Amino acid sequence: MEVPLVVINYELDTPKNKIRQFIGTLHKSRIKGQEHLMSIEIPAGNYLQTEIQAHNLVMPNPRDIREAANEFSPLKDVEFNDQVSYEIYNGDDRLIVLYRTNP
Repeated sequence: MEVPLVVINYELDTPKNKIRQFIGTLHKSRIKGQEHLMSIEIPAGNYLQTEIQAHNLVMPNPRDIREAANEFSPLKDVEFNDQVSYEIYNGDDRLIVLYRTNP
């Protein structure tokens, strides 16, 4: 069973040459016997989503993805929180990036 890798990027007050990240795996519920491990829940809500098809070694960095999302969102009249992003890696060549939209 292949489990998606998830990277949560935190951009709040981060110096330009640094990236703050939480790296883990995506599960629908807590794993039995692993309750002692740290977990973060992706909040329910609406998200701006982008999908990138490329090998994991050549994926764009989080800041480039955020800049592209900031350019795209006004075209769709969508505002979103660009301070936190959720990257979900499925296999070697598929990346889904989520930004929570503002109400």
